[in-house]
Amino acid sequence: MPRLAIRSLACVVALFAAVSTAAAARQDFLPQADTDDLERLLNQPVYAASKYSEDAARAPAAVTVLTAGDIRAYGWRTLAEVLNAVRGVYLRYDRTYNYVGVRGFSRPGDYSSRLLMLIDGYRVNDNIYSQAAAGREFPLDVRLIERVEFIPGPGSSLYGSNAVLGVVNIVTKSAAALHGGLVTVELGSESSRLLSVTHGGQYGDASVVLSAKAEKRPGRDLFFPEYAGESPNFGRTPGQANDESDRKLYAKWTRGELTATAMLSERRKHTPTNAFGALLGGRFINTDRYSIADLQWQHELDADQQLYVRANVAQFQYTNNQENSDPLGSTLLVDQRGRWLGVEARWHHSGLPRQRLVLGVEAQRNFLQRQRASLVGVGAQPLADINGTSHRFGVFVNDEVTLWPRLRAVLGARVDRQLSGADTVSPRLGLLWDASPGLVVKLLDGRAFREPNAAESEYFDDLFAANSSLRSEKLRATELALDWRALPSLRLAASLYRYRVSEQIDQGVDPNTGLLTYHNVGASRARGVEVEGDYVAPSNWRVRGSWASQDASDKASGERLTNSPNSLSKLNISLPWPSLPVLVGIEWQRIGQRLTVSRQALPSHTVTNLTLRVNPPVSNWSLSGTVYNVFDKAFADSAGPEHDKPVALDKLARDGRQWRIQLVLRF
Repeated sequence: MPRLAIRSLACVVALFAAVSTAAAARQDFLPQADTDDLERLLNQPVYAASKYSEDAARAPAAVTVLTAGDIRAYGWRTLAEVLNAVRGVYLRYDRTYNYVGVRGFSRPGDYSSRLLMLIDGYRVNDNIYSQAAAGREFPLDVRLIERVEFIPGPGSSLYGSNAVLGVVNIVTKSAAALHGGLVTVELGSESSRLLSVTHGGQYGDASVVLSAKAEKRPGRDLFFPEYAGESPNFGRTPGQANDESDRKLYAKWTRGELTATAMLSERRKHTPTNAFGALLGGRFINTDRYSIADLQWQHELDADQQLYVRANVAQFQYTNNQENSDPLGSTLLVDQRGRWLGVEARWHHSGLPRQRLVLGVEAQRNFLQRQRASLVGVGAQPLADINGTSHRFGVFVNDEVTLWPRLRAVLGARVDRQLSGADTVSPRLGLLWDASPGLVVKLLDGRAFREPNAAESEYFDDLFAANSSLRSEKLRATELALDWRALPSLRLAASLYRYRVSEQIDQGVDPNTGLLTYHNVGASRARGVEVEGDYVAPSNWRVRGSWASQDASDKASGERLTNSPNSLSKLNISLPWPSLPVLVGIEWQRIGQRLTVSRQALPSHTVTNLTLRVNPPVSNWSLSGTVYNVFDKAFADSAGPEHDKPVALDKLARDGRQWRIQLVLRF
């Protein structure tokens, strides 16, 4: 076993023992809501693996489920921070967006488009960038999340395009879970503040959830040493060049078999870097807007058959107002708008002999895919005015067959008519063996694809060149997974996987034109191992730890991929304070060495977060405080190929120590 694995596992064992000793003599003062969460933790249902609810241990995937209790216990502020706690997942932050990497694969220059994002089962990746938004631009407030299901590996056999590295399904809270109203007030470092109001209630035979949120983060001054000798600011950017704000509205109505959901969100973020030729510290305002409405109907035909129909309409808009660093002092204005309709119908039959069958059809009509760009100022000129429409259609089947009493096979396939008009077949096969009570062994094999999005294949301006000849990216993956309920309170899991990405789409600078362009660059392959343990003690403390070793490389050259850490170690502990209604949440993560775009090494680093939450058992308030990066560790992420003018930035420093205080009032 590598020395790194030994050190990581030794840390897990040592911390596990320390927490066990500290909690041995305590009295039980854990708030009831958190106690209920802990009791359910090891018995979480999951929906996204098969498009019906099932026990996570029996699902045909190496599933991770994180709950609302986890979000409270560890002070997670965004979906990106939630996903960062999943084994094998890591983030890259370019001071504008968080990009999600999975099992060693996250290409600088993409928009997490190899990950499919669902809210209550419906797709929310936009139709311009196919982006799986995860930061504050994600249209749902994390306080409305009941649980997050992460399904790693190929998912195109059920979901079509973008479900390449995994599927994320966010299950929202019901009115019964909220049980009244909540007002949340937050204050944090750098004068950040947040206010949210949420209400869930029963009105006759209908239930309603309403929520509104507003957040402002003024930002802080930053220093980029690469620009220390450059005017006008000599590498320093003021706080207002890094500020961020977001506003969200959400409503859900449920009556009988019908559920209607609507949400609006707007997030504005100033980018302080030189991305895309911007003036460092100048005006660079990005705005992301989402408008989504969904209607679903779930009907019980009989005890064994269910019919499920849904339709949703959505709009996405991205605008950019960017002060350029060119001698003419021009301003770049970008306006990207997408509008689409998605429909799905599905029939589920669980009454067939030794079978559980799902048949479905899904379609998406893109009414609007408009991309505009222009230069304003001296030498002003229109750069792009692209208007497009498109559609895709898929038919899928998933059948779980019991071969023997302890052996099941999952057979699935989907046929897709892509946006380009080409047809693609995405099969999957899973063999699940109940080796002993509580132990499930899973052998999984599947294929997935990702179509080039409109931004990659069509957009052009003075920095980008379009590439209409882009082909769909494909993935083939095989995995051996174990899920073992060793004790009623202890779950152990492990995965051994390998995958290959062909026709890989990467962004780079074209040597002939000097413009950023997306190309099919060949193939990559990866292999890795993941282990995880999750223990909930009778006295209501919990420890969850994971370790992943991953090796992703270019197939032709054998060179290691950039922005691909060689290891990930994670530890989460939630511990009730002895004799007090206080819950302590400790999060520790170690990210292994990575390479930047220029293939310079980013050293490994560790980050520790600490949360204290006070929630008296018979009170209508709770108070929590979190310190992020407790030890103020300095670390950085790789910059993307867009950070090359007029001076190249190879790495971008992450934030040091931050804090947040949150007060929640119930009414």
